[in-house]
Amino acid sequence: MEQSCVEITAGFLDGAEKELSAYARAVREVFGSERVRQSIEDWLAELELMDWPAKVASPDWRRVTIAAANRLAGRVNAPWLKETA
Repeated sequence: MEQSCVEITAGFLDGAEKELSAYARAVREVFGSERVRQSIEDWLAELELMDWPAKVASPDWRRVTIAAANRLAGRVNAPWLKETA
C-alpha cells in the first residue's frame, strides 16, 4: 500500500527533528548554551536553502547540519579550531 503524503511528510519531519536535536546538543556540549539558538536558526535557514532532488527517498539531513556547522565555525573564535585547520 502506498504511503500518503501526510505519512511521508511525518517521516521526513521525524528525521529532521532527530538531526536538529542531535546538532543542538552537540553545539551546547562543545560551545555552550549561548550558541544553541543561533545554531538552530542557521540549521533551519540551511534547510530552506537546500536543493531537493526530485527522486530522493529521504532528505540528507546531514548536509543541512554540515552547512549549519560551517556557519557556526565562521562565527566562533576558538583557538583549537584554528590549530586543526
